[in-house]
Amino acid sequence: ARFALILALCAIAAVVATVLGAPVLTCDKCKVGVVTLRLMIEKNASISEMEQVITALCIADKKEDANVCKGIVAEFGPVAIDVIGDVVLNEAEICGAMGVCPPVNITPPPTNMTFPKPKPPHVPPTPPSPTTPKKVILHISDVHLDPLYVAGMSAHCGEPLCCRASNGKGNGTNAAGPWGHYNCDLNTPMWKSMLSHIQAVSNTTGIDYVVWTGDNPPHDVWNQTKEGQISATQYVTDSLKAVFGKNTPIYGALGNHEGYPVNIFAPPPGTEWLYMPVSQQWAQWLPEEARLTFEFGGYYTVSPEKGLRFISLNMNYCNSGNFWLYVNENDPAGELEWMVKVLQQAEDNKEKVFILGHIPPGNTDCLQDWSNLFHQIVNRYEDIIMGQFYGHTHDDSFEVFYTTENSVKRATN
Repeated sequence: ARFALILALCAIAAVVATVLGAPVLTCDKCKVGVVTLRLMIEKNASISEMEQVITALCIADKKEDANVCKGIVAEFGPVAIDVIGDVVLNEAEICGAMGVCPPVNITPPPTNMTFPKPKPPHVPPTPPSPTTPKKVILHISDVHLDPLYVAGMSAHCGEPLCCRASNGKGNGTNAAGPWGHYNCDLNTPMWKSMLSHIQAVSNTTGIDYVVWTGDNPPHDVWNQTKEGQISATQYVTDSLKAVFGKNTPIYGALGNHEGYPVNIFAPPPGTEWLYMPVSQQWAQWLPEEARLTFEFGGYYTVSPEKGLRFISLNMNYCNSGNFWLYVNENDPAGELEWMVKVLQQAEDNKEKVFILGHIPPGNTDCLQDWSNLFHQIVNRYEDIIMGQFYGHTHDDSFEVFYTTENSVKRATN
């Protein structure tokens, strides 16, 4: 069990490097850290001693201040103990799995999905006529609302998240503005202003559905709690309810920042602490069957009207930053298998489907083998999947799926 801790404790340093945006961990440093911890284990060092080593290395690297380093290790240390029982990996395999060294293929997962029915002949889509009725869908993502944002505070404080009273006052362009700062998270006045604008547009043009693809808490990932993560989603949920009331369905998905610590989503039933309260927050939009699958694995499907279906995926089960996937990356919550069943029923019932999630499949933060299986599912059901909505990247972008079974590539989604 202690040797397994190497993987998770080294990943703590990877969190400082990737989540916090600091180039802390290189391939060589990762390998040195693994070897160092292995020697400590051989000498029967305690878990707290190993955590102290990681903290000291983080502080010595001078990329983050001591409070951030201590907070990150304090949050991830207990998770590390629970992650895995026995993992026998060398330093190249561990650091490769974390993405800081070239990847090493350890145990290849199944490469092909099985489907309940053969794929029907592809029917190329035809553009609808100009008079065809339209639906308006609002997409909101990566709110990262910071309730502790204070205008006038320093926006360059030496921590991953600034613009708070604890950071002291800033001067000129270094000061947090009344409507936000590019070096900080969203503040409450900007959030409320955005919602007011959305409400005005909705009153004029109408909004039929809202898809909301996760990441509600701020980026203070070294200083979070489970209660704070739940509260962040509750606040955004209440804000959206105030704008749209009961007239507009809102379909949410969970982002990696909803986890505690960030990125950590244990296989069922390990994340019930989050799924159960959020299920209650979203109860007015989710029928009973949807609530049951959400409370199990953080995913669900709804059909708000005849011929239309939404599938909300928990993309944290493909997140390369989720330690638990180093134990089992092959659909640990049965999500892909469930998705195939839902899509097959939709095909049988002649429904059209929209998919929403947080981390885009094919993104470097989504495990390659998981993305490959997902790609197969999308290609199999290409004629009923009308669109997909994701967040996470903080960019406006498009991703295209292509056929893989022949030499002539054709876009499928």
